Amino acid sequence: MRDLGWVEYDTMQRDSIQVAYQVEDNTIDTCRWVRYELNRNNPRALGTQGMVRPVYKQELHTNPRPAPNFSEPCQFCNDALQVFHYSHGSCALVDRALTQLGDIGLEAEVTRYRFLMEERDDLALCRHRLDREDITNNDALIRTGRFLAHAQGPSHVGTTLFSFILPDRTPARVHTDSPEPLPIPLRTPVTTCIPQLTAGQGPSDRTTTPPLPHEDGQFILSLSLPDDTGARDKVPFCRNCQVRGHDKATCSNNECYFCAETHSMFSCPIPHRCCTDDHCWVPLSHTNHGLVCPAQTDIDMTKVGQANCDYCEDLLDHETSVAASF
Repeated sequence: MRDLGWVEYDTMQRDSIQVAYQVEDNTIDTCRWVRYELNRNNPRALGTQGMVRPVYKQELHTNPRPAPNFSEPCQFCNDALQVFHYSHGSCALVDRALTQLGDIGLEAEVTRYRFLMEERDDLALCRHRLDREDITNNDALIRTGRFLAHAQGPSHVGTTLFSFILPDRTPARVHTDSPEPLPIPLRTPVTTCIPQLTAGQGPSDRTTTPPLPHEDGQFILSLSLPDDTGARDKVPFCRNCQVRGHDKATCSNNECYFCAETHSMFSCPIPHRCCTDDHCWVPLSHTNHGLVCPAQTDIDMTKVGQANCDYCEDLLDHETSVAASF
């Protein structure tokens, strides 16, 4: 192996480069024999276990040293990398020093650094050349555009372009037969179930001429709570106090509009209390309205409650109050 340029890896030497690889049982092993390729762009380290064995490759890098110097002014600073530039004046001396050190990893790192620096300078020159070509092209483009504008090129070309008359062309018509409609599958008629309705007899219809308004059953009757058999009775319902048993006309919880007392408004004994000399607020249908308004004829208002007519005295109180509202 030594005759072919291979050197044996020695773990005790600092400058020896380790080439590791992964075996089948997912463990890491180290190659016994190592060889170096110092090509210009990317130096590599080759490793193998012997003759007719697989060869493994990896990038060749130098081993780090403990406590590098970056700021000590009395010594060489390790971040002063300009000494390794490919065009440095001491390039030959640097190469001689690298050969004397015998550190193959350090020599490979310097070779890679010089190649990358040269590539960076070449790219900078390419960008500079492209910038100059771009500026030259823009100047020529502006100069040519000025000649076209002063020569009235767009107007001449546009006028000539619109002078052409395109021939009439009949658009092609595509005649296609309508496809036959697909057969509609028969559907089973959907049967609907009508829920059972429970009907009951409502209030009687309003007659043409009811005897008295309160005897008409429209909107004044309600149904009582069901009994043991589920039947309901029609009872009067008061919309004023929300109580069954009487209607709104006979409700005793109403506040009188005329005298502001708690009794039926249509049986108020002194409804003209709110009247004035120029206006009467009591309707003519009121029970105690009388022939004229006592407030407008200077009649004593305390005696008005005794001026009921004979017809009103013959009626019941609830009948009189309902009849007076119509």
